Amino acid sequence: VVTDRSALRDARAELETERDRLTYLFENLPDPAVEYDVDPLSGEAVVRSANPAFCEAFDVDRTRALGAPLSELVTGVADEDAPERLAGVAPGEVVSAEVDREAADERRTFLFRGVSFRADDRVRAFGIYTDITDRKRRERYLQVLSRVPRPNLRNDLNRALALVHP
Repeated sequence: VVTDRSALRDARAELETERDRLTYLFENLPDPAVEYDVDPLSGEAVVRSANPAFCEAFDVDRTRALGAPLSELVTGVADEDAPERLAGVAPGEVVSAEVDREAADERRTFLFRGVSFRADDRVRAFGIYTDITDRKRRERYLQVLSRVPRPNLRNDLNRALALVHP
């Protein structure tokens, strides 16, 4: 009996440590993150917790977020093919997709990663939004920039070749 109680106490202490580590990570993650359940009948994602970065990025009060449908907090989640809805379908599934969402300041592009898991006989998911708006803008700028000089170089090269080979 003493050994069983000791093992139980050790297991509880280990679980508390793991919970504290996960909570610390979730709360201090610089990317917006949200934990939610997906209602099996409606497919609606219901928020269980949101980190401070999520509340700031989407201009949401944390107390209002808890228990609210994710689609009320983040635009585009109500779409049937939204990755947020797909993330909570099967436990252990990881969904990753680029999504455009209305943030607090403007429409932004996020890399959404949803990781689903089973808890309390329900499928839940963590959704992590990494803002890639600046990277996408830079990519578009470089694509435009790479197209601009090509005709000018081609014209100069054609003139030079015409002079060499009349």
